[in-house]
Amino acid sequence: MAFKRSSVRFRLAPPNPKGRSSDGPALLVFGIVDRPRKGAIGARPAWIALSGCPFCCHSAQIAVPRSLIMAIRLESARMRQHTVTFANFLCHFGNANLLDLAEEVVIPAILKSRVRRYGETSYRLHDTKLENLGNDEKPKLALTGQFIKTLSLTRSQIYVDGKGIEKSEASIESAPSVFFVLYLHNHRLVYFAETAFAPDLKAFSATVQRFLLDAHCEYVNKIYKARRSAGEKVTKREIYIETPKPIVSIVPLPSHDDIASFINRYAKLKKIRFKLLKPNADIEGHKLWEDFRSYQSPLMPEVMVVDVYNPNGIPKPAAIGHVSDAAKSGNQIISLSGQDKDGNSVNGNND
Repeated sequence: MAFKRSSVRFRLAPPNPKGRSSDGPALLVFGIVDRPRKGAIGARPAWIALSGCPFCCHSAQIAVPRSLIMAIRLESARMRQHTVTFANFLCHFGNANLLDLAEEVVIPAILKSRVRRYGETSYRLHDTKLENLGNDEKPKLALTGQFIKTLSLTRSQIYVDGKGIEKSEASIESAPSVFFVLYLHNHRLVYFAETAFAPDLKAFSATVQRFLLDAHCEYVNKIYKARRSAGEKVTKREIYIETPKPIVSIVPLPSHDDIASFINRYAKLKKIRFKLLKPNADIEGHKLWEDFRSYQSPLMPEVMVVDVYNPNGIPKPAAIGHVSDAAKSGNQIISLSGQDKDGNSVNGNND
């Protein structure tokens, strides 16, 4: 069970910072503002006004591609409810991170046409672009596009009133999709399901991981040929050691209200596990986590785990504050375990 609900339900209405629902999602799109940006490259970006924005943990506005605004308006016109999920995009090449090899590997991985196949299902990125959502003085580059899952839906029988089950074989092609925005400057991901049964974040993570591995292999081959042509005696193995393969982790960003709502379901919260992932260049959150990472850095850990356990119950107000603080960085997987009022085990995480 996931306690994260790092999403925004759409309501196109005039900006209203107090228009926050008490029983719905804590994050609410309460206004869309079309605002020209001086010196913007390519299509003029628009803005989404957010209440409780997970990017900064308070009411704010974030720049997004106009194509996302059009997708939101289209779904609203169809009277459908879809959500935007916010996440932190962690990508490492050994000790290097996303920005260190953005031009060489990350951008080509996303912009080049590629396909990942999993059984009878295939995944691809479509209509991808590199856009500047800032301006010439303060550029904010983002990779945008659609993530598409293609599959064939088949049936072998149907139910007919008065007759029961009858054999009826048929199939239809389906391609549910997601619109995504990956901000390169802060590694944040905006993930908007355009259709029902859209591929989830885990499918997106596995697909991007595959495409990054392919692009990294192409990069290594290019470096290898260039250095061999220059007369250097080097092997691909040595280049892979110099530039390790990429590892991707995508961590959803829950809001404070989502965390509080989940923790308050516990009659007794017994254990909190903080699994610290290797962060990008930026580290957010309480200074304690930064100090802890710094202290452990000589050990070169890929993952660190901190367990908090109290069989008599961890105070929930304190748990809400600590979990919210840790979760907003997007660099931790947080797991909770305990009991509800009936003594049943309740487990949850933000993965």
